[in-house]
Amino acid sequence: MSGYIKLCGFTRLDDALFAAELGVDAVGLNFWPGTPRCVSAAVAKAIVDGLARSPTKVVGVFVDAPKEELLAAQRHYRLDLLQLHGNETPELCEEVGGMKALGVRERDDLQRASDYPGRLLLDAKVEGAMPGGTGRLANWELIAELSASREVLLAGGLTERNVAEAIQRVLPFGVDTASGIEECPGVKSRERMEAFVREAREAFRARQR
Repeated sequence: MSGYIKLCGFTRLDDALFAAELGVDAVGLNFWPGTPRCVSAAVAKAIVDGLARSPTKVVGVFVDAPKEELLAAQRHYRLDLLQLHGNETPELCEEVGGMKALGVRERDDLQRASDYPGRLLLDAKVEGAMPGGTGRLANWELIAELSASREVLLAGGLTERNVAEAIQRVLPFGVDTASGIEECPGVKSRERMEAFVREAREAFRARQR
């Protein structure tokens, strides 16, 4: 079953609560200090508490954090899932039950992605840029190859304007966006969130007809 929608990079409680009202499957909180979307401890706790009665899951985003730190953060913040954006090994991902995020630009990137267990988040690969949230499109053609046999969450430059086409071409399990629903990094636009979710849902429904 496909149609999974994740919105990422929340730094404000009200934005996360609105995303939950839209019925998204998950919201992402970035705990990596190298991004302007890094969430404070207080806001992270508030978001988890605010969504405690919601079916919307909370995903913690990390980059090259040690295993002990990942598990401690998952317990402390009561995160539903860990999303790993660094150079984590397949073994570590399996040990912590994390979802590996990888950039895909060339076929070698696709081969590396296939080495990881479970659901994958596939993003744009941009040299010298931070891992994720670049607003650049991923290689849809290559990702579509892996999406045919694996649960793939497609990310990378998705907006309300292109998410329907991305779903039609890649046939992913789900979609994920951060910069595509923002006014500026970490500050979400309610209009863009609503439009993105609407367009994605309609595209997933059309695919299943």
